[in-house]
Amino acid sequence: MVLAAPPPQEVGTRVGGEAAAGLGRASGAEFVDAPVSGSVKPAEQAALVILAGADSTGLKRVTPLLRTMGREVVHCGGVGAGTGMKLVLNLMLGNMMQTLAEGMNMGRGFGLDPNAVLARGYSITRNAAGEVLRDAARVAEGERLVTTLSKGWIESEARRKGS
Repeated sequence: MVLAAPPPQEVGTRVGGEAAAGLGRASGAEFVDAPVSGSVKPAEQAALVILAGADSTGLKRVTPLLRTMGREVVHCGGVGAGTGMKLVLNLMLGNMMQTLAEGMNMGRGFGLDPNAVLARGYSITRNAAGEVLRDAARVAEGERLVTTLSKGWIESEARRKGS
């Protein structure tokens, strides 16, 4: 019998998580992957966000322990899903940092005051990011998103599928 290889994005999270879960079951234990979102300060304050991948029984058993380290435990799905979520969030954060660096460099090229670029950039991205995330949540719930550029601002309108 020939088994099909899993997609590359699943090798480290799904296959590795399943292997770890299997080893745990073989020894009478349950496996929960639980990477964290946050840095040193939230860790010192026990305010991390725990991104957990486990079955619901395993997660219920370890939630009291996880809450000693974090303010929130997010159940992302089965074993490996916590790690998958962490990788996705790190990708998005890395892209934002790269965009910030590119924007600052472009502003320098135009001779703009870096503090002014940061101040305006913060104001605009804070507002736009909220709109984009709200729209993305609506899309995740099954709506189709139409985005247009108008007067320098991104305006988004979500329309029900099929309308």
